[in-house]
Amino acid sequence: PLDSPELMVYLVKNPGNFTEILKEKEFYQGEINGIKSKEFEEAFKNYQKFLKVKETGWINIETARRMKK
Repeated sequence: PLDSPELMVYLVKNPGNFTEILKEKEFYQGEINGIKSKEFEEAFKNYQKFLKVKETGWINIETARRMKK
């Protein structure tokens, strides 16, 4: 399930997946290297704002649920 601890561990350990998603959706223009940068964090906050979830700059259950819709 989307709120499982295993999912959160996977999401945190694989930030490159989010970078690719944000790049595809034109929220992120930087390099896809799996490293969390300030540029990525700002892009993710903008994406969270677009999803109408709390803007944390990093993945959380609420964001993951909205991304799946």
